[in-house]
Amino acid sequence: MVEKAVFHCLQWCMHDTVSPPAIDHLNAVTEHIPQRVCLLASETIALLQQRLPETPAPMLHPLLSAVFCHQVEQEPLIQGIIVVHGLTTAFSIAGTANNLLGGYYLKAFDMPLSVDTRGIISHLSAWIDGLKEQAGMVILVDMGSLEGIYAKIKLHIQGDLLVMNNVSTAMALDIAEKI
Repeated sequence: MVEKAVFHCLQWCMHDTVSPPAIDHLNAVTEHIPQRVCLLASETIALLQQRLPETPAPMLHPLLSAVFCHQVEQEPLIQGIIVVHGLTTAFSIAGTANNLLGGYYLKAFDMPLSVDTRGIISHLSAWIDGLKEQAGMVILVDMGSLEGIYAKIKLHIQGDLLVMNNVSTAMALDIAEKI
C-alpha cells in the first residue's frame, strides 16, 4: 500500500509542475509533522535520487511526509545512529533492524574511508543540530577512529550520549528495540 502511494507521488511529481508558492505552503505544513516522518521522507528521496537523478525533490518531500505520517509511530526522544565505514553497510544494518522491528528507530550514516574523524563529526553535528527535540542519543560505530567522536558530539546533545563500538546487526536490533 505504501509502495503504491510512493509510486504515485513520484509519478505525479515527475509529470506535473506546481508553483513555488504552493510548494512553500506544503513545506510550511510539513513543519508540523513529526521529525521522524520528515527524516523518513528525506531518506526515501535520497534513495530515489541515487536511482533516478532527475527526481524532483521540492514537491516530493511534503507529499512523502504526508504518506508516511500514519506509518511512523510517535517519535522517541532517544535517537539511534549507526556510523560505519563503507558504501551501504550502515544503511543495511539500520534497514535490517528497522525492518525487523517494523519502525524507523535507527538512522544510518555510511562514511567513505576517505572521510576523517573531523568530517564525520561535522556531518553528525549538522544532523543533530537539525533535530527538534531529543533527550539523548546512542551512536553505534564500527571502528576505533569513530570512538573519538564522543567528546565533540556530546556538546550537541541535550541528554545522555552512549557510543558503542563494533556495531553488528544483533547489537543494532537490540538497541533499536530498546529505543
